[in-house]
Amino acid sequence: MTSAAEVFDPATGTFALVGTMNEPRESHAATLLDSGKVLITGGGLDFNGQVADSAELFDPVKRKFTLVGTRMVESREVHTATPVQ
Repeated sequence: MTSAAEVFDPATGTFALVGTMNEPRESHAATLLDSGKVLITGGGLDFNGQVADSAELFDPVKRKFTLVGTRMVESREVHTATPVQ
């Protein structure tokens, strides 16, 4: 489980560290939104053995992670998230 985040640059074939999420995650979902931001939801067991019930938004321009909303009703891991058109 990690809170470090990287982005992939297909032009160079390399990854670059872009910052740190507010909460460590694994087995989470990352959904690209029309705005270009990425919604990150849920995740596997944290250091206390709990599945994440939080979500955060990554702004690639500012390279910043922001927790969004309140906690989700249900914790999630190994799930999908699809934007509604």
